[in-house]
Amino acid sequence: MSDQFIKNEFANFREQEIAKARHVVTTGRGLSEYEERLMINRDMLAGKYILDLGSGVAKFPEELCEYFSNKRLKPHLICLDIAYDFQNHGAGKALLDKKIYALRERFPKEISFVAGLFSSLPFSERTFDYVFSLYAFPLHIREEKFFEKGLHEIIRVLKIGGTARLAPLEYNSGIIGENGAEKYLTYFYNPEHFESIFIKMEKFYHGQVKLKTFRTKNVSGLTIEKF
Repeated sequence: MSDQFIKNEFANFREQEIAKARHVVTTGRGLSEYEERLMINRDMLAGKYILDLGSGVAKFPEELCEYFSNKRLKPHLICLDIAYDFQNHGAGKALLDKKIYALRERFPKEISFVAGLFSSLPFSERTFDYVFSLYAFPLHIREEKFFEKGLHEIIRVLKIGGTARLAPLEYNSGIIGENGAEKYLTYFYNPEHFESIFIKMEKFYHGQVKLKTFRTKNVSGLTIEKF
């Protein structure tokens, strides 16, 4: 994949995301919600390298670093969101920038912020112990090819023995906003279709990856384990 292709893809997606962001409703997505929805425990993250896909205002990384502020082993987080590279200049963008700059000052060694796409993660192979995404991947993916590409990218950047937890898998009108936001998310309402994709990917990796679904608080999710 050429650098120019990635740049063009990023530019196209950025414009789509800017328009889409006006309709998508997000939650606070703090540490407790990550634990509850993704079935994780904060103490298992000590000293780990973590990628948070679709971090938004980064409430989860902020609260996680606050929890570990007086502990010896601290997690290292990279927050990835296309919003960190918006080219428009509105009040919402200014508030996001202000929040991100403040977090960089508070946790310069623990948190980094990267603008990027789920389908082209700008990281080396086997970088992360954990990859998390809550109300981002695959909820914001429009086409199957980008869903599968995103899964391949997540698996690529996971360390051997690493785990990814992603939710939700299914469209839910109680989570998503109005108008255009509903139109391109209804594709992911078919759980049986997901299963066929997971089986195909497990075969591709020859038993080195396991994908399995879970459900918590009416939210469906996916666990990826890399062996």
